[in-house]
Amino acid sequence: MPTPAFTELIDVWNKKSTTFEKGIAPDKLAASHVIKLLSTETYFDLMKLPFPSKQEGVINKLTEEGIVVKSKGQFAITNFGALLFGKQLRDFDDLYRKAVRVIVVKGKNKVETEREQTGTRGYAIGFIGLLEWINIQLPANEEIGKALRAETRIYPEIAIR
Repeated sequence: MPTPAFTELIDVWNKKSTTFEKGIAPDKLAASHVIKLLSTETYFDLMKLPFPSKQEGVINKLTEEGIVVKSKGQFAITNFGALLFGKQLRDFDDLYRKAVRVIVVKGKNKVETEREQTGTRGYAIGFIGLLEWINIQLPANEEIGKALRAETRIYPEIAIR
């Protein structure tokens, strides 16, 4: 039979109904501040939706998607929204620690590193730049044609994605 302390711990754990993604990054924000912190243009581009002409349309769509939630007449950005579309992760208190980090190691030894890159933007915003940085780090062949040189990657981009 479990101890009372263990039973309480299980009860507390089971009552935790929110996931990390639904947690709140910053709250008590005006709509204009939400748009200042998030790259709303990137969201609409990725979703292939026309960008609303009014701020209210942008906020309504972000609310529908769970990127933003209404909170006492103001707005709050969810961790999900901040991690994907945050212009600068350092603007969100605890989320800067969850930035993407790529480390180039020497040979097969993970102890010695050559260089590293830590992202500063949300995952959706920084994804293309991250792929470009990784591709630059990888070896490539240079094929010399009749008149021009062409660089071909050893690893196809689809494999890097």
